[in-house]
Amino acid sequence: MSYDMVLVYIHFRRHEQYLNLIKYLAPTRRIGILHVDIGSAAVAKTARTDAEFLERCVKLGATMVEGNVATKLLVLPLLNHQETVEKTAAAIQGSIHYNQSVILVNGPTAGIPFLQQQIDLFGRPVILVQDKECFGLLEPETLDVVRETGCEVIEVGSPHQRYRVFENFKTDYLVAYPSTVTIKDYRELYDILRAFNDAVDRLPASAVIYTKVHNVRDEGNYLSDIGFFRALRLPRSVLKSLRNLCDAFVSLRLGKRRVLDLLPLGIIWKMFWLQNACVFSRTKDVLAEYPGFGIEHFIPGVRLGVITGLGSTMWETAFQRVPIELINTQDPNKLHSNYQLLREFFRYDSWKGFVTEEAYNRISPSARAGDLMKTMNALIDQAVPKATILK
Repeated sequence: MSYDMVLVYIHFRRHEQYLNLIKYLAPTRRIGILHVDIGSAAVAKTARTDAEFLERCVKLGATMVEGNVATKLLVLPLLNHQETVEKTAAAIQGSIHYNQSVILVNGPTAGIPFLQQQIDLFGRPVILVQDKECFGLLEPETLDVVRETGCEVIEVGSPHQRYRVFENFKTDYLVAYPSTVTIKDYRELYDILRAFNDAVDRLPASAVIYTKVHNVRDEGNYLSDIGFFRALRLPRSVLKSLRNLCDAFVSLRLGKRRVLDLLPLGIIWKMFWLQNACVFSRTKDVLAEYPGFGIEHFIPGVRLGVITGLGSTMWETAFQRVPIELINTQDPNKLHSNYQLLREFFRYDSWKGFVTEEAYNRISPSARAGDLMKTMNALIDQAVPKATILK
């Protein structure tokens, strides 16, 4: 069996661009998927969505790779852990014969951990990045390896607006729940949820609004949980009244401390549910109509604005020139290093409400000029005919 490209698949969150590639290149290119079972907890938490993603890849025109095959391109995602690199190498060794390896970086600020090891295992790759100005900010040692080894780095921007997967998705606003991985203080998370609710309340009553929960789990992260309010099905007017009372109560001060700072976690958790129930009572749930794939696939359908927290959604929204309202209640002096990088890149301290050019102008013209499909087609055509076999 011979392919134009074989996409190494480890977990859908590592390679959202695969859907775009398959949908728009499969009509003229033969595309295979090598599924590598990395057995991680992250995969287990999203087993349903991961299966849906693979099914969609096949439906769009890819085929699952079995046995010995030859391919012009071997496309690798970010392999962030030593064990993942080793399992991927074991799956490829002796089975996949390829002309050129390619690393497709998913995430504007990501670098490539274990890059030298991957070069030793898979040969010197062509590296496809979204934005050269951001590439390697999280793992700056990547840039040293790139310089020392002479890896070619090509800027491809983002394919999601130009090559849409869900053409029928349309909304005025999209509320995108952020990651909570760097926030450990539940009281701080409560403040974020209050701010999300306030932003939703400011939107026009006639607006169509969808909510997209974070896809770290099939059902979203705990920040978007609504608990027993799902069964209660209270009217929005009642939920808002309860929320207003709750917000007023927790804002009271006993000396220098808020009541919120003194409440036990169990009470705060139920207040989370109330805040989220208010958001969902005003919005439609993306998961009710679409699989829980990355937010990147849904931003192209947004007409008036995305409401989100700190994270890579900021870059994608700015790239697609969609107005963005940033919800950020965190102390700038206590930001996780990942988010401090975003603060320095976007210079968002002065943002108020929905911003446009202030965000859009942070994306370089060269990133906007990048085209993943054209680049991949060119790499296929340029691939050296004699296959390279992993040693």
